[in-house]
Parts: sequence; C-alpha cells; structure tokens
Amino acid sequence: MKIWNAEIITHISIQSARRWLLLAGLVLINMSTQAFPAPAPQAKNYLAAGIALYGKGELNFALQAFTKSIELDPNEPLAYINRGVVRYRLGDLEGALADQTKAIGLNPRQAEAFLNRGDVRRAKKDLDGAIADYTEAINLQPKSASGYNNRGLARVSKSDADGALADFNEALKLNPLYPQAYINRAVIHLAKATRALEEAQSKTDTPDGEALQNQAGEHLKIVFKDTTTVTVLKPPNADLAEAYSVRGQAFMRMSMEKEALEDFAKAIELNPRLAIPYLYRGGVRVQGRDFAGGLEDLKKAVELMPELKPLAEPWIKQVEELQAKKAQ
Repeated sequence: MKIWNAEIITHISIQSARRWLLLAGLVLINMSTQAFPAPAPQAKNYLAAGIALYGKGELNFALQAFTKSIELDPNEPLAYINRGVVRYRLGDLEGALADQTKAIGLNPRQAEAFLNRGDVRRAKKDLDGAIADYTEAINLQPKSASGYNNRGLARVSKSDADGALADFNEALKLNPLYPQAYINRAVIHLAKATRALEEAQSKTDTPDGEALQNQAGEHLKIVFKDTTTVTVLKPPNADLAEAYSVRGQAFMRMSMEKEALEDFAKAIELNPRLAIPYLYRGGVRVQGRDFAGGLEDLKKAVELMPELKPLAEPWIKQVEELQAKKAQ
C-alpha cells in the first residue's frame, strides 16, 4: 500500500508541511477572535503537505493534513486514498476501509483505491473481498504488477497455491525487478518441494518415489534462482532477509547444512526481528549437536512469533531429553 499523489507536486519540505498544519490552527484561533475569519489554505496544499509528512514517517501529522484537505474539499478522492493509507499504517483498519471505499465512490475508475482496499480487506481476513478488489484493480490497470502480486498473497491465504503461482508469474512478467514477487514465488515452490519430498519418503526405491524426488529438485531450482535474484537486486533489508531465509530453507531440504546456516545468519543480521530463520537455524544446530546454540535460537523464534511454538517444540524436547540424560 502506498501514498498516491497523481499529478500533485510534492517537492515540499517537512518544515513547510508542518507550517501548513500550524496555519490551520491559527485560522481556527482567528475565527474565534475576529469578526471575519481568515481564508483557509487550499486543499491541495494540505494534500501535498500530507504526502511530504508521510514520506518523512510523520504519520500522525500526515493524518491531520489529509483530514484538513478533506474538510476543505470533500470531493477529492486522492485525499481519501492517502488518508486511508495512513490509517492502515496506524492500525485503524475500519477507518482505512471507509476511506478507500469513499474514494471508490467518488471515482470508481481509481485502480489504486481498489488495490489499497484489497490490502485492508486482506488484513481483516476478508480474502474473497480482497481478491475481488485486486481483480478490479487489475481490470482497471492491466499492467499492475502489484495487483497480481497482492492477489497472489490473498490466494496463498486461501490455500490456492496454483492460483497464487500464476499471479506471481504474471507480476514478474510485468515487472522483472520485483523482489517481493520473486520471494513469494519462491515460497510457493519451496512448499511444493517440501510436500514432494515428504511424499517421496513413503515411496523409497520406487518409480513414484524417484519421480517425486525429481519434482522436488525442479521446484528447489526455482527457489534458488528466485532468491538469488533478490540478493542481486538488493532490495530493502526486510525483503533481503526474507530471501536469505527462504534460500536457507531450500539448502536445508538439500541437506546442505553449512550453506543453510550461512543464509539464516545473514537473514538474522539483516532483520533481527524475523522469527523464521531463528527457528530453522535452531533446528539445524540441534541436528548438528550444537544444543546450546540450537535451544537459544528456538526459544528466540517462539519469543518473536509465539505461533511457531508447535514447530519448535519437537527440537526443544529433543534437546531437553538429551540434557536430562546427561545429568543422570
């Protein structure tokens, strides 16, 4: 989800943006103390100020600026779109939904509003609504790589892996430099490889087992290719950390523990708040009999993301049992 400025020129300093907000306050004061109120600044100036404030991370000031713009011109869809983005970032999903819906009512041809409302609906777990909005955004803007990528994410949440994969493929056709789409596609192929390897375990030394092993290998090739592409693109650290984390899991599936540990370490270095690489590095360490390091990583993973506890528990239990035996 992003702030939308259309043709508004946003070369405005943060100091100027704050001055617009201060001027709004002075106008209100003057209205209560003068016989004739001072003229209000134009709505587009507050819109530009809000965009500048948002760009500087001043979300609450940006919210005020967009709200003032709406007060001065309640029929400008861009102000609602942008205020909805800020509300989304501040965790006000209901307010964000209302703003994007209002923008659509004012201009049903605004693809960005449908894209943003799809994001809000996905966050609210309204996956069918999100997919409908992303689809409409794509209809309005057929070259919207974000529309395909985000619809793919909603389809992942609905366990529609093949539909998601088709969307990520289309996003990358439209934008071959889209790090998130490469990561998302890699995750799908990693899941398919994992499933094939699990099925192959029950069909060892059979033609079906061999076919499943080959399938897994083909999926893992795509995982390595996509995640390595991301490392070349050098996106922001959060995305880069995801790429190393996913590639580390692919190395695990290939029993390449040294390479897996290196990728997990890199992911943690780039984003120490990302729980998944702690989980799998912990598992690799436990299997390598680094029990102290493994236990530390597993507990950190659960601390950062409590829903990982069921995945971490078998490894934690294994360590604790070995430690209990040692103590006897």
